[in-house]
Amino acid sequence: APQVEDAIQDYVDDSHSKTVAVLPLKRPRRAEELDPAERDDEPDQKAIGALIVEQIEDSRIPQSMIQRVDVVTQHSSTALANAMEHNSLFLMPVWRAIGKTRVVTKTRNLPWTVLMYLIIFPGGIVGFDWVWLILGILADLANYAGGFWGNRNQIPGYE
Repeated sequence: APQVEDAIQDYVDDSHSKTVAVLPLKRPRRAEELDPAERDDEPDQKAIGALIVEQIEDSRIPQSMIQRVDVVTQHSSTALANAMEHNSLFLMPVWRAIGKTRVVTKTRNLPWTVLMYLIIFPGGIVGFDWVWLILGILADLANYAGGFWGNRNQIPGYE
């Protein structure tokens, strides 16, 4: 692309670099998707990022540098693809919010619902057992609401 080429040329003029390479990072293929005849550098494969390599001392590119750049390119492609896939998981904002609350992870917050269920489960949940289970749910809700209400001043933007 001419825009990228012009920007790189301006950078090389300012930095006096001997070699600058912009390598596309493409989503790596899974082992089950690969055929022996296929290659990773197919033209239809969309780039997900770019790796910029710069060499200041010498314009000759040693073979050891090419090997290191190949390894970094492979690892960067995999890491970036994994990060993009992780970011697009279903309900990821909800899971992040649950992870940040720490209510679930504190050991002193043993859920009352689980405790009640374990007490009444051996005989099965019949008759009056539903009341105990509902009381456990209400105790959990009260515990969580009290924790949220007590820490409401720590929420950014809360007045």
